[in-house]
Amino acid sequence: MSVQDELKKAVNPAAWKKANQRMVAKMLSEYMYEDMLHPVQLDHQDGIAQYELIIHEQKKYRYLAKPRLFDSFDTIAESIECCQDGTWTKDVSAIVFLLDIQPIIPMSSETTGHLIKELHHTLLADVHLLSKKALHADELTDTDYAWIEGEMTGHPWIVYNKGRIGFSYDDYLAYAPERQESVQLSWIAVHRELATFHAVDHENYEHIIAKELDEVTIRQFQRVLKDEGLNVADYYMMPVHNWQWTHMIIQHFPEDLAMRRIVYLGEGLDQYIPQQSIRTFTNISNKGKHHIKLPMSILNTLVYRGLPSERTVIAPRITAHIKGIAGQDAFLSDVCRVILPGENASINVDHPYYSKLPGAPYQYLEMLGVIFRESIYTYLDEGESPVTLAALTYEDHEGEPYLKQLIEKSGLSAKEWMASFFHVVMPPL
Repeated sequence: MSVQDELKKAVNPAAWKKANQRMVAKMLSEYMYEDMLHPVQLDHQDGIAQYELIIHEQKKYRYLAKPRLFDSFDTIAESIECCQDGTWTKDVSAIVFLLDIQPIIPMSSETTGHLIKELHHTLLADVHLLSKKALHADELTDTDYAWIEGEMTGHPWIVYNKGRIGFSYDDYLAYAPERQESVQLSWIAVHRELATFHAVDHENYEHIIAKELDEVTIRQFQRVLKDEGLNVADYYMMPVHNWQWTHMIIQHFPEDLAMRRIVYLGEGLDQYIPQQSIRTFTNISNKGKHHIKLPMSILNTLVYRGLPSERTVIAPRITAHIKGIAGQDAFLSDVCRVILPGENASINVDHPYYSKLPGAPYQYLEMLGVIFRESIYTYLDEGESPVTLAALTYEDHEGEPYLKQLIEKSGLSAKEWMASFFHVVMPPL
């Protein structure tokens, strides 16, 4: 389907109205929880309260919300009404609502302008989700973990949860997790003067690369270096996302490319799909291979999604430390059977100039690196299947909760299932 066909299919009046209605409900819930908005409670019946938020004399909002634990709220999207100059309507706009509350919170024009941009990106993704042929909740219970990730709709509380500033519309269609489009990762060689390799004690660089690439591909990549007259032993080979390569690495490391300290090798054979974090990828060609965590310098859920150098360097040491604690604790290892997929190896590349600049913005220090994380599939026993905890809050297009289907298929009562769930999750903590 062409870009224009995708746009026409997803962005239509009905989807836009529904996405905005849900977004305003989320904004009301979260801004009430954050104590940023203080609506007046008009009524309270059967666990549902009616609220009124006055913007000014000529404008107000009215809606129903269920008070929840921890001073949170669940606003009922279909109940939201807006009154402007005495006329009530259920057609509400998230952008207009943001402008309405700007002086109440308050927010600077610079902040508000940026949030309008993030809201537009998020709403565009939301209308695509509404037009997507999503799986029903009962189908999701039999779906593989890697594909469940792509059925999720973003962070359940952060309002601007799919801002992804830096992505074009083409990029969204190609790389957003909910699009579930598989990608092949590019590979580059980085001179060891620039890059550092780190691993847990039982791993080394050659072993990691041999796990990720077949012998034929390794020889092909080595041939690229040899054809340039370069010494293979002087370089680390590492994956890089195509978006990061074309949008960040070429532009920010041109000298290193010119001097052949960074050399493009080609694409690997394996297919990957992104997890919800966007920058972590599950290998769907060989599920036993590492999950690959890569920097993608887009702004999403409040931060640039790079790989901080210090965390990339220390990741294997943290893995060894935490696994050491769990392995020596009989309660954690034998009773709770705690599984801690480790970040076994990493390659970090500091920028030659930004890294020497005092106070450099953090996004320029996180542009190039990789973390090799153990695959969750390697830890499964017979009959076990992994699922992201985010799925427990998921509802399908018909409003059917995924959690409800899990409970029904288990044969347990809701109380028994939740008791079992907390018995697994809470004791290790």
